[in-house]
Amino acid sequence: MPDLLPEIDRTIVQLGKKSCAGVHFSPAEAQQWRDIQQLLDIDHQATLVLGIIIALHLEGRGFSEDDLQEKTAQLQPPVQLRSAVRGLVDKGYLVRGDEERSEGGLHISLALEGFLKTRQTHYLAICRTGNQHILLNKAMGWYKQERGHFMFESLQSQIFKSLVDHHNDPLARQLRRLSSQVYEQMALLATAAHSLAQQKSMDLGELVGDLFPNRVEQLLCSAAWADPQNPLYTQNLLAPTQLIDGRVKRIQLHPKIEGKLIPAALRRSIRMQAPKSPYFEIIDHQSIQAIPLHYNKSFDTQRQELIELLGEKRLRAYFGQLQAGGMVPGLQVMLTGAAGTGKTELVRQLARLSKRNLMIVRLEETRDKYFGENEKNISRLFSELTATARAMSRLPIILFNEADSFFYARANRGNNLENLENSIVTQFLNELERFEGILFATTNYTASMDKAYDRRWGFKHNVPSPDSAVRQLLIHKLFRDFASTEALNCIAAKHAFAPAQLNNVYRKLILHKPEQCNAELIEKLLLQELSGWARGRTPVGF
Repeated sequence: MPDLLPEIDRTIVQLGKKSCAGVHFSPAEAQQWRDIQQLLDIDHQATLVLGIIIALHLEGRGFSEDDLQEKTAQLQPPVQLRSAVRGLVDKGYLVRGDEERSEGGLHISLALEGFLKTRQTHYLAICRTGNQHILLNKAMGWYKQERGHFMFESLQSQIFKSLVDHHNDPLARQLRRLSSQVYEQMALLATAAHSLAQQKSMDLGELVGDLFPNRVEQLLCSAAWADPQNPLYTQNLLAPTQLIDGRVKRIQLHPKIEGKLIPAALRRSIRMQAPKSPYFEIIDHQSIQAIPLHYNKSFDTQRQELIELLGEKRLRAYFGQLQAGGMVPGLQVMLTGAAGTGKTELVRQLARLSKRNLMIVRLEETRDKYFGENEKNISRLFSELTATARAMSRLPIILFNEADSFFYARANRGNNLENLENSIVTQFLNELERFEGILFATTNYTASMDKAYDRRWGFKHNVPSPDSAVRQLLIHKLFRDFASTEALNCIAAKHAFAPAQLNNVYRKLILHKPEQCNAELIEKLLLQELSGWARGRTPVGF
């Protein structure tokens, strides 16, 4: 094949002319023709058409598809000209007018021209890569910047025209495989482009406005697509990322579809901005700092079991087994224990290790002064949690921190206020009962919680206060530069402290002069921390 390169343009033309004239190739010429087809990755008819085009190019003559039709009209067997030209355009060897030059018609691409002039094969790679993802590139242009109010061509016509013009693009073919409905294909294309260009989910109203210029059609489509049970969502084409009053507000590609429409390298670049919700905060697992946690040996075994269960394959198998048993596919974990034992930090580290985003629920935001709004807010909370979780490539971990502040016991004295509070608790119980996903809750005060919550949490773990061995490990980690091993071991043996209390001691210690920092001061500050509010007022200063 290297022997082809010095005169490949003239070789294509000469062999093309012979083939057009019906002259048989010699064995050597036949091998050359096969080598050309293999090098350019095109079939016999496309190679014939390319030979004619190169001949016209070498003569310095312009050409159009009509010229090619005239020159190929007498060939036997007949040349499927449109198919051959489309194949050459798809390969990046030809471009249509205005794509690289100002005049109209067909042209040899600059990359192919570079190959013909230099004989360097990397120009062919440029042809192919430069012509990849044409439809996606075009679609991204619609959303790269804010669009003004005045457009010469409606976006709906651009989307529709692009699907028709680039019907042979791999992305267009994939869209047709996913849905036979043209408007659904347009919706998927627009949503994919918006995700890449804007790095955030798409407002459903914006999508509908882009697809339907007619106001009546917009209203009809909005009503249909705002229903969470619409086939677009139940068939896992799009995923709601925000629901308001049970209606879809924002959407994005379903994670399963994203992998089919967006190249892997581009998917890795997407950092979707989740829509802000008053009910929860989303923490990206990649932003969680690794912090080594130390627990008693008995609990460390339970922690390792949770890490394994949160693995993608293990969790999927577990959910499958639950569904086979007629149960809701959910993992509910309640962490109890004294204040400062690291319950919340444990959940954060579990999210980091399992590569799952963490959604921390703001329970106080569900409170409302108006009658009946509390129950509505709880329903909205769980609707938004479900929609946001389903839109993520991996199920997130949802955390109800300090759960005892809301999951309190119901009263039975029957006054109006208590009846209202009871209805809120009942609403929570019902939502927890049918929630699908990963729920964690933390509390250091289980006595105030309603007994009915007990069976809602399939896993209940008590995070113990550190034993003597763990206390020694913790105190040496923070204070080994301030006191001797013997002195620190003595403090750890004498006082039962939690990790958070030790952290507070460190915060205070480092404010003192270095020469003051010793075992005696460490123990003094620790005793102040252990006495809590009981020690009374502490004067300002040291």
